[in-house]
Amino acid sequence: MKNWLSRLFGVSPRPHPAAGRQPDQVPAMQPSRSPQPAPDIDCLFVGWLLDAGLPADIDPGDNELRLLRALERSAEADDRELAQLVPRVPDVVPLLLQSLRDSRVSTSDLSAQIAQDPVLVAEVLRQANASRFGRTQPITGIGQALALLGQNGLRQLVARVAFKPVIGSQSGPCTRLAAPRLWEHSERCATVCRDLGAERLIDPFAAFLAGLLHQVGMVAALRILDQSQRAAVLPSTPFCAALLLHARQFAWRIGRAWELPPAALGAIADQAMHASSATMAVPGQVLHAGARLVAIRTLAEHGAIDEEQALTAAADAAIDGLRRYRELAAATDPR
Repeated sequence: MKNWLSRLFGVSPRPHPAAGRQPDQVPAMQPSRSPQPAPDIDCLFVGWLLDAGLPADIDPGDNELRLLRALERSAEADDRELAQLVPRVPDVVPLLLQSLRDSRVSTSDLSAQIAQDPVLVAEVLRQANASRFGRTQPITGIGQALALLGQNGLRQLVARVAFKPVIGSQSGPCTRLAAPRLWEHSERCATVCRDLGAERLIDPFAAFLAGLLHQVGMVAALRILDQSQRAAVLPSTPFCAALLLHARQFAWRIGRAWELPPAALGAIADQAMHASSATMAVPGQVLHAGARLVAIRTLAEHGAIDEEQALTAAADAAIDGLRRYRELAAATDPR
């Protein structure tokens, strides 16, 4: 993707210190040391991703150790090699995002560009016809849809459509199972991060983009497990912790290879470099809180934790986490 994401999204806060690291400066994994147990929510979320239930609090088995060695070998690759583990975005997206930054581009020009991609056409019309716009007559034209969505709405829509195949459509036993779940989590996380970012006075779209792409490293990690042919059926807690560490490292490095905007890349880097959100910059805190709250809600929806456990975890997840969690729960309650 070269550096079109950085150029096109137009996000220009001061670069995060981690964003300038070179591949040989990536904080090293320590294969000879037992990984620290991940927080319960993290391990439960990995168990849910792999449809393996509650991870066992035991030492990693031989198969898990073999899989972790495969991840460690892949961690030695350069950033661009890691980025090749995930698909590329449609060719029309960079042109369209560039046009969205140019105030001189007309609606008819945007309509012509969107018309090149049937998936984008369908999504633009679907979003414009969403009930929140309160229209009684269906919208059938792209130009009319663009007028309703506005530039910010269209940027978010294009990002979702562009990156869904990167995260949500994979092959192999692990990724085939987990990728749709990762996409659901990423899409919801992006929305929560956008709203949290606006409250914390950082660029909402940079926060949205970080939320959308922070799981790309897990996609890469699961593809490596698939290439190793045998996946762990019931993962141990240390295995889940190590898998998460690798996935966060991979996300940062893939984002760096794609040259994401500095604020989005810095937020993703913070997840890899800091054990506590208290030591993160504000964009990293926003991403940490958004991802955590969505993970808690997802686990509650699927019965992995009960509501009391969810509320307790949400209270620790972010400032005013209980309120944010209840808003998220209300938005997904089918009643």
